Amino acid sequence: WVKRMELVVEYLREGIDLILSDTDAIWKRNPFPDLNKYAFQSSTTTFIHMKNGSVLGSEVVTLPPSDIIASRAWWPWPLYHRWGACVCMGFIYVKSSPFTISLFNQVSLNMAEQLFNYSNNISKTRPDDQLAVNYQLLRWNISWANPDMDVEKNKHPDFGIIHLSPTHTTSVTLLPHSNYVRNCHNQTRDWRLHTPRMQNVVRRNLANATIAHCRVSTGLGKVKRDYLAAYKLWIIPRSVNNTNHPLYGVKGLPMKGDKNNGLISLEKLKEMVKKQKQMQQAVKKQKKIKAMKKKLREELLKAQEEESKLRLQVEQMVQ
Repeated sequence: WVKRMELVVEYLREGIDLILSDTDAIWKRNPFPDLNKYAFQSSTTTFIHMKNGSVLGSEVVTLPPSDIIASRAWWPWPLYHRWGACVCMGFIYVKSSPFTISLFNQVSLNMAEQLFNYSNNISKTRPDDQLAVNYQLLRWNISWANPDMDVEKNKHPDFGIIHLSPTHTTSVTLLPHSNYVRNCHNQTRDWRLHTPRMQNVVRRNLANATIAHCRVSTGLGKVKRDYLAAYKLWIIPRSVNNTNHPLYGVKGLPMKGDKNNGLISLEKLKEMVKKQKQMQQAVKKQKKIKAMKKKLREELLKAQEEESKLRLQVEQMVQ
């Protein structure tokens, strides 16, 4: 994450806009219409003013185009309880601007310091880009227009405002969870694969999803992989044009007995991966045998040369 932020700063300084998307954030639809809408057009929202939990009033505000557009998250927890939702680094668009360059440069410096302190046992806090970005927004006094903001219960974006100067403001957009889904299975522990109830829950939650970034709290990559495959979020096609890869069939031709609409079942995929590993092991073994034969030939040639030299020496001694 520290290196990730260093690269983000480098690209932003070059004037390059970025999309950061985790490998398990599955693109089901094209997100660019939403990103272009909020990144290059002004937005109008109702800004609710509050103090000590009481509503003081509201006003309709026209916001400038957003420099940051992100999906929603619960982490870090203290800011989730304070704001109702946080910026998720699993799917985020960052526009190159003086604001984002300054923001992510400070985030990068903070994370480098955290890494130093953690590596030297000065602190037990590991560097975390999502934690660092959200707390930096807090330090820069971001104001959210909606005090009742929530991670899941929304079908519309939420906006945050940062006053960079008396005459210059910028905005941050949190995309609607109904289209940029983080909680695919309603945060229940019963997300076991293939159960009819959970299939209906996930299918309903992902009905309008543009990005499906399912939160599966497990340290096991295999569990997350099986989860994504079970709900058709990570599927390798049975046939791909001009491909001879063992996972895809032969030169784009469908396999015999295809009863799954051209898609590999999880069991079949595991079987094919196993065969691929066996093939790789066989190739490695053949290469090893070939290398041994080459070495033996070289040793044999060397022995023959030494034998010839000895014979020549003997003949010279006899003469």
